Amino acid sequence: MKKLLLLLAGVGLLTGVQTSVAGDTYFGVTGGFARTIWAPCWTSDGYADAGNGAFLLEMRAQLPYKEHLFVVPFVSYLSANHTTSYRTGGYEVYDIHTERTYFREISAGVHMHYHLPILGRAIYVGGGPALRFHESGRRSVWAPHQMDTHSGTSPALCILGGWATRIGEKFVTFFEPQVIFSPDAIDRQETYYPPDRLSLQMGILWK
Repeated sequence: MKKLLLLLAGVGLLTGVQTSVAGDTYFGVTGGFARTIWAPCWTSDGYADAGNGAFLLEMRAQLPYKEHLFVVPFVSYLSANHTTSYRTGGYEVYDIHTERTYFREISAGVHMHYHLPILGRAIYVGGGPALRFHESGRRSVWAPHQMDTHSGTSPALCILGGWATRIGEKFVTFFEPQVIFSPDAIDRQETYYPPDRLSLQMGILWK
């Protein structure tokens, strides 16, 4: 419930920004796919049974700060789910145990975007800080009411790039890869910090 209230508050904030600031301010939505890294090293999948792929939705505003430099506050939501089975017991007598896991996250932060002086300012780079509110859980398919859950909050730093295309005077579409780093990105079954994340997002902005 707290995370839902935070998401609704973020929507209200971005809507207020969009309606109260004139000029070249844009408001928009994005969707994409994220690849999570559940390990302290990017060369390992970490705990792969936690699920490494996730869908991502985001709402953002784009406010002009200086020439070709923009402030971009945002609120995003991510959800990953996975089902895995493994054998318990000996070679001759064993049981098949099946678990379902999930990871949900709401992020809120502010990025800076700078449009490079090439290709008509279509290419931009940037990044910035965010705060990640996350919750993970796992349960057996045979005991759906016995859920093991953990939640927490972690700061993050994002590095991004993108390609923006203007459509008339009112709309801008964009494609944006992001890399997000968080401290202590370790298997969520042992410690409960969110993972590093690589995401690809596409979206549209409008005045």
